[in-house]
Amino acid sequence: MESARGVASRSALAAAFALFLSGCNLFGDSIEQKVVDAAVANYSGTCACPYSTNGSGGVCGSASAWSTKAPNAPICYPSEVTLAMIASYLATH
Repeated sequence: MESARGVASRSALAAAFALFLSGCNLFGDSIEQKVVDAAVANYSGTCACPYSTNGSGGVCGSASAWSTKAPNAPICYPSEVTLAMIASYLATH
């Protein structure tokens, strides 16, 4: 028979996973935004995201790597951040 502690741990993990799947932000915008900021900073081009500015100061918009779905496009929005990305970010920062 499983201990009460084991049941509680499993229940907490299941609840956290359910919240993640439902779109709730378990880590707060701060960590997710940091992951996005790091991804954009590591992009080698000038127009990573729609809100980025190009060399002449204009907004990139639909010309951005993200909008054109370029293979090397970074994530641009906190809603795109996964738990794996957070774990990777935390392991390196």
